[in-house]
Amino acid sequence: MDIKVQKKPAVLAYCCILILGAVVNIINSTLVPLSAIYATDISQVSFFISCLGIGRIITQLFCGPLADRYGRKVVSLSGLVMVLIFFSLMPILKSFPAAIAVSIIGGMGFGMINTSMLALIFDCFAPTGRNSTAQNYVQLLFSMGGVITPFVANRLLSGGLYWGFLYWGFAVYTVLLLVATIIIPFPQRYIRKSYETDFAVKPSLLRDGLLLCTVVFFIYGSGVVSMNWVSAFAADKLGIDDTASVLILATYNIGCVIGTIFFAQLIKRVHGTVLLITNSAIAFVSFSISVLAKSFPLFIVAIFVSGFVVAVTFNIGIGIGGELFSNNAATISAMISISSALITLLTPIITGYILRQFGIRMAFSATIVLSGVAVVAAVLMRKRYSVLKGTIKAV
Repeated sequence: MDIKVQKKPAVLAYCCILILGAVVNIINSTLVPLSAIYATDISQVSFFISCLGIGRIITQLFCGPLADRYGRKVVSLSGLVMVLIFFSLMPILKSFPAAIAVSIIGGMGFGMINTSMLALIFDCFAPTGRNSTAQNYVQLLFSMGGVITPFVANRLLSGGLYWGFLYWGFAVYTVLLLVATIIIPFPQRYIRKSYETDFAVKPSLLRDGLLLCTVVFFIYGSGVVSMNWVSAFAADKLGIDDTASVLILATYNIGCVIGTIFFAQLIKRVHGTVLLITNSAIAFVSFSISVLAKSFPLFIVAIFVSGFVVAVTFNIGIGIGGELFSNNAATISAMISISSALITLLTPIITGYILRQFGIRMAFSATIVLSGVAVVAAVLMRKRYSVLKGTIKAV
């Protein structure tokens, strides 16, 4: 019997993912006016990005199992309310500690929406066997939020308009998502029957889940460094002003969008564990070129390619996690999201220190280190997957 995808909750889930792309990129896109408000440099303001990571870790430690046990809707509604608070208050706050608190709240909302909506997409598509492809399209919507945000920020800043309109516009969009989430019925949690298994060795959340999280941690981290500092690096390297350099971030995110569409089709033919290796390797090369490039066109191409291969690896990881742990979809989604949140927390702190001590080139060069480690971790993940499938024996 042909099983149809429940379209309304699936569309809602993708629309919620778009707002997450805005949450991640909106602080990057407004670093200049935020640093002016608090009379500090952008390395200090970038701590707000770390606060998003703190908030994500706080909620994702427990909201995955909660979403598996009590359903996706209550978790997603709570997250949307927190994100609404973030978008509504950030432009009007004058206190640095208050902005930190609101950023943490925004990160908490991010974590709850991310975990519940990834699980909702699994519930919608897993019965049809299309979960891996569906998870890759998540990055398309996430990256669209990343493309829209810096473009609008550039238009507002270059036109002399108030940058806070960007935050409030997304606040209105969040209200619409809240209403839709209340109205639209969600499907029942998908649970694979006990006899439906393709693994010779049962996957372990502790061993195999953590290994998968490690791969995501490093490759996602290279993307976080790029999103945090590519605008500042471009301004320093290419000699362009801060407003124009924001568009370099958009270039990276355009690469994310196009890469998502490409890999959503490729993953039908190539397994995700293989793509984790190839994408990490390509990222290592492209980030190296972007740091060493002497010409503007080569730099732009390298940044585009980096976004093309890096961003989608998070969702490739989610797809692999759904395959390994189908009965704990929200739990493994939360684990992978915690790994990404942890690197989101650590990266601005560490690279901000590197920036102050050694300059923007050294801070941006962290992309090379992180993607290089990701290659090694991805190779180990592929080998472990082969053991689970029984194609090679465990050592």
